[in-house]
Amino acid sequence: MNPVQIDGKEYPITFCQDKLEGKTDSTFYDGQIAKVTIGDYQFSLEAGGDIEFAIDGKDYKKHSSPSIEDAIDEHQLDDYKLGTFGDEGRIVWSLNNWFEVAYKHKDWEAWDCAFGEVAYDYDSAIELLKSVINDVLGG
Repeated sequence: MNPVQIDGKEYPITFCQDKLEGKTDSTFYDGQIAKVTIGDYQFSLEAGGDIEFAIDGKDYKKHSSPSIEDAIDEHQLDDYKLGTFGDEGRIVWSLNNWFEVAYKHKDWEAWDCAFGEVAYDYDSAIELLKSVINDVLGG
């Protein structure tokens, strides 16, 4: 992936979770995805939110039993199958997760976020990270 560019300078993105082949949907990720430090600012791309759906009438929930990981294994889920199951009416979503960006200046006690700015696939999330960094730093 390309680094973040601010005022003609490049800053590397540190990836905490690599993009999984055929699995770009946020469903396949949890927690910190990538981070960038620029000057006194830290930026963190996170996959957050609860996930809950039913496939063929069987319920699956994040951090529960049967879990989302169980569904991924049992149905060999990837982006294609999620789409196909949706088109066929085999999957019914109750809750889904997303990617969002949090950021913090070294002098702040708490993290802030780009409220309402989310992405649902890995590549769009990386672009969102870059966009938020540019918005915050004015690059």
